[in-house]
Amino acid sequence: MGEVNGSVFPLLILQRRIDMSLDFSSLNYFAIIVAAVVRMAIGMTYYSPAVLGKTWMKISGMDEKEMGNKWVTLGYYFLVVLLIALVFSALIQALGITDIWTGACLGFWIWLGFVATATVQGVIFSGKSCAMFLLTTGEELISYVVMGGILAMMA
Repeated sequence: MGEVNGSVFPLLILQRRIDMSLDFSSLNYFAIIVAAVVRMAIGMTYYSPAVLGKTWMKISGMDEKEMGNKWVTLGYYFLVVLLIALVFSALIQALGITDIWTGACLGFWIWLGFVATATVQGVIFSGKSCAMFLLTTGEELISYVVMGGILAMMA
């Protein structure tokens, strides 16, 4: 059966079929909202003028007038964060993660494998500065690790 020929190999693949669908029906939606609110709080603190907001404005070349209506921007951002928390929670459930440490570690790996690598493309292809990359991905790292811990703990 270990022989790979035209007739046996496809059967081995079919026997190892994995269900990759995510079950959204049994998620803890309260945990998703909590994780999203905490993520918003992290971002608002991180980018506040007292922490790194002034640095972000200097690096981005923007001022408060150019940013438009903050409440509309925050509303859209909250919808994005809710979607992140929803998919993150489904992934945690699919993997059977129920402890804070493992959830936080998954947050780190998601950040490293998807968020940081996707963001670095802006540095490579769009000419964005390394300082902007470090600033924005720093907040993302903190957020993904914390969200992973919250969602796993409350799974």
